[in-house]
Amino acid sequence: MWHTRRTNRRPAINPYKRHRFPTGIIGHAVWLSFRFCLSDRDVEELMAERGVTLTYEAVRYGCRKFGQVMRISCAAGTPDSAISGIWMRSF
Repeated sequence: MWHTRRTNRRPAINPYKRHRFPTGIIGHAVWLSFRFCLSDRDVEELMAERGVTLTYEAVRYGCRKFGQVMRISCAAGTPDSAISGIWMRSF
């Protein structure tokens, strides 16, 4: 009989869970805002040109929530798919 020991580890929590847009879109909007020093409304217009309808409030919220993670990944030299341009090439 197999015995398993219970662990007190919780599964990793996905910070993008229960958001309207996929991680690539959120990450790309945050990246645009920080990389090119664009305002939230400018990012909203750029995303609308790509066919993604979002508000500047959603961009602001994404920057507040995921901005620190994006800055750390850029500084560490391990960009995710949104930064490396995979999402940009898919449209």
